[in-house]
Amino acid sequence: MTPELGRLLFANLVSTLFKLLNALNLKYEDMFGSARKPLESINEAGSVEELYRNVCAMFEKVCLHVQEQRGDAAAVMLEKSKATSTSIMATR
Repeated sequence: MTPELGRLLFANLVSTLFKLLNALNLKYEDMFGSARKPLESINEAGSVEELYRNVCAMFEKVCLHVQEQRGDAAAVMLEKSKATSTSIMATR
């Protein structure tokens, strides 16, 4: 893969990251700070491996944020079940 083709691929991945952030109602600046500019970092990267690490780190950060915000699905369902059963028992 040529460096130019690699940069285009990673620019496309960053575009997908922006779409993901938009779908999750997250702002880029809130996740990564205003100092980091993703398209500039693509142009400044020295190698495809460096681009890969940067983009992977960005997606991982978003995934961890979503996981922290949403919590464990099983734990959430258990809490809802407890709340429902408590309210049913209280009405009897």
